[in-house]
Amino acid sequence: MPYTRKVLIFKGTRVKRAGVPTTVGEHILRKRLEDRLDRKQLAPRLGVDEYTLMNWELGRTKEIPARAMPAIVDYLGYNPEPKPEGVGAQLRWKRRALGWTAREAARRNYVDPSTWEAWEKMTGWPAYRRYRVLLEMFLSLPTEELDNPMR
Repeated sequence: MPYTRKVLIFKGTRVKRAGVPTTVGEHILRKRLEDRLDRKQLAPRLGVDEYTLMNWELGRTKEIPARAMPAIVDYLGYNPEPKPEGVGAQLRWKRRALGWTAREAARRNYVDPSTWEAWEKMTGWPAYRRYRVLLEMFLSLPTEELDNPMR
């Protein structure tokens, strides 16, 4: 049997290979096509212009801004970014899903921005139990996972 590739065609233009979406833009594209919307209709719902949406869908923009993520999560009904394993990466994942910058997450959680960034990068970890409790509530993780995640 000859090798064949599945390709998604939209309005006569090859868009991407059909299959499981791997980027945020591919998730948006798939849902937009299922909903039979064009970019002009969807872009205002996501709070961006149609060219920004096109760049996301075509993979020209790898990192979607955190401020856009809540609208994307609301439109898709799920967070298209895969949940990471490490605690620091989960902090970043959750913060982005809420549409917060690192500075805003630090402000809302009453810590210094450099402290928050150190937690996300796992270059530092809170020595005080009250900060671990704060992170436990923020991430909805058991305390045991937060006692010493840098092991």
